[in-house]
Parts: sequence; structure tokens; C-alpha cells
Amino acid sequence: MLTEAENVQYLYLILTNNGNPTIDWQAVGAALGLNKGAASKRWSRLKLSMDKGEGSGGATYQFLWLCVKHNNNDQVPNWAEIAAKSNTTTGAASKRYSRIKQAIDAGADAPAASTTSPVKPKAMPKKKKATTSSGDDVPATLNPKRKRASPRKKPVVASDEVEMEGRSKPETENDEEMPDVKSKRVKATSRCETKAAVIKKEQPAGEGAHDPFYDAHGKRGVNGKQHAGDENERNNGLHNWLCTSG
Repeated sequence: MLTEAENVQYLYLILTNNGNPTIDWQAVGAALGLNKGAASKRWSRLKLSMDKGEGSGGATYQFLWLCVKHNNNDQVPNWAEIAAKSNTTTGAASKRYSRIKQAIDAGADAPAASTTSPVKPKAMPKKKKATTSSGDDVPATLNPKRKRASPRKKPVVASDEVEMEGRSKPETENDEEMPDVKSKRVKATSRCETKAAVIKKEQPAGEGAHDPFYDAHGKRGVNGKQHAGDENERNNGLHNWLCTSG
């Protein structure tokens, strides 16, 4: 089935095949509820749009059908030329017009106007030109420069952590020196003990025999106890001197 655009193209070729048609604009205007001048102007506007290849409105087929009906030009159209422009054969173009004439002679009404507007081809969007601050046009196709990513910064060690690390090192060194101090103290005490033992050994064994405070059993009496206390004080002083001097 032919589309509305194809029907419009076919009727327009019939009307303009033998030059300008002779149309009763009074009858056409009456059928459309227009005056004669409005009907004639409508034809002029339609002819301009068809010659430019632009789409037509929904009521164009109805208007052209009335123009064919009230056309007073009795010349036979050139069907070969019309068929070539309509992309059909000469016989098909002639038979098609015969069916339209039969409907017109039978008093058929003009086809109702289509409620849908013709689909216009979408125009390609124009690229807008970017303008600089000075007003000069800049091609819009230029791609904006991408900013380079800033290099990642290495994490900075906090000053508190640095101070803690610096303080921790001397403590470890002191810890390592502690065993040496303890060993020196042990050696000093051992030297004092050995010197005291040597002094005791060097004391003469028969010292008590000649001491008048010793009794017959070699023990001290009452006075001998006091003498023994003095001797102990001397030994303790000697012991302390050896410890400090070693």
C-alpha cells in the first residue's frame, strides 16, 4: 500500500505535467471552507515546498485531490514521465489515475486529512565555536588538555616518633653496660673477702698465749672481752679500707 507521501507526489506530478494547471479555486476553497484567494495562495506555498523537496502537511493530500477534481486542463498526462518520477511502470501509473477519476465521477468525498504531521529528517547539529575572552572564535574540535596527576608524596615521619627512636637507643646502650657494672661490683666484693681472709690467716696463732687476759684454757676473761671488742673494731676498719682501696 502506498504511503501518504507517495500519493502526494503522484497527484502533484499529474497537476504539473503539462505546465501550470487550470484550477477552479472558488470550488476548491468552498470545499475546504476557504475563500478563492486563500485557496490560490495555498497552492503557491505548496508548489514552492514541493519544488524544494520539503515535506508537506497532513492536509496536503486532501488539497491536491480537490485540485485534480476541479482541474479544467483536459490534456492527457505523459504517463511515462510520471511513472519514472514515481518509481513505477507506465501502465500502473495510468491505471491508478483511472481509479481516482472513477471515484471523483462517482461523487466520492475527498480523503480526510491526516492528523499526523509529516516526519522531517533530523538536521545534523552544528558544532558551536568556543569564544575566548577577547571575542575570537576558537575551533570547538580542540580537545582540552588533561592535567597531569600530581606525584604522590612520601609519608613524613612524625617528629614525636623520631624523638622516641632517638631516646630509645641510649637506653639500649645503658642496658648493655649494666652487666659490666654488676660484674665489677662482684669482683670488688670478692677481692675484699679474699684480703680479709688473708689477714686472718697471717695473724699469729700463739697471740692469745702471751696475752695476759687469756685464761688457762686460752679464753679471755672479763677484761679480755673488752680487748676482743677493740680488736674487732680494728678488723672491721681494716676490712672497710681494703674494700674501698680495691
